[in-house]
Amino acid sequence: MVLDSDGQMADSGGATGSGINFSSTIKMHQCPCCAYTTSFKTNLRTHLRTHTGEKPFTCPQCPYSATTKACLKRHFYFHTGEKPFTCSHCEYSATTKDYLNRHMRIHTGEMYECPFCPHRFVTQSKLKRHIHTHQ
Repeated sequence: MVLDSDGQMADSGGATGSGINFSSTIKMHQCPCCAYTTSFKTNLRTHLRTHTGEKPFTCPQCPYSATTKACLKRHFYFHTGEKPFTCSHCEYSATTKDYLNRHMRIHTGEMYECPFCPHRFVTQSKLKRHIHTHQ
């Protein structure tokens, strides 16, 4: 089993014993601007927006616009104050699953530790910024 650049499963060979080679039926779509490839035409269309700057989904409450409907929905939580992702260990709630997963590291102990001092961080980017204070 092989994953394409979207993380989607792409069969690298034919079906076992069937005599049918499914890999030859999967059409790959290549971005004309970079090395990105996908087996889903809709994913390529969305990806192309990173090159064109097109943001067809606009917020009715502010000037924000997004490349996908999902991004606009996530943005809308900031207007409504809704935080649908809740921690099962404490009162924390978040607007995105990524924020909740980052928070969960506090409970699981999966932290990024500074090699120079006892400080620990929830994200690698915060650790990198902190390490510069030691130089």
